[in-house]
Amino acid sequence: MPAVLAIIAAVAALFFYLTRGPACDGGAVVASEAECAQKLGAPFCARAWPQAARDALRTAEAFRTEAECVERHRQCVARADVNGYSPQATSYCIQPSPTAGAPKTTPYYSGR
Repeated sequence: MPAVLAIIAAVAALFFYLTRGPACDGGAVVASEAECAQKLGAPFCARAWPQAARDALRTAEAFRTEAECVERHRQCVARADVNGYSPQATSYCIQPSPTAGAPKTTPYYSGR
């Protein structure tokens, strides 16, 4: 009986960990500029949101065709810097810089 309870507790802990979402220490995971402004402030997000989108597109994997991209991701966009397509981020972790420099941005993508 104690082994069964231990297994149930372990599964519950794993489920809790997986549903918490991505960690974003000192920042916020946001899906829109409005959500960013609400959580981190409008002046900051007016600068950070465009940077997050640029950074995500520049560092995203490039696929030769849109069909190849859509096989692995929900939304894809054409890239101007390379001849191909990349996934569009569905949310970003945006963390203010402790030195008032550029914020750290981490894109998150939806898979198929």
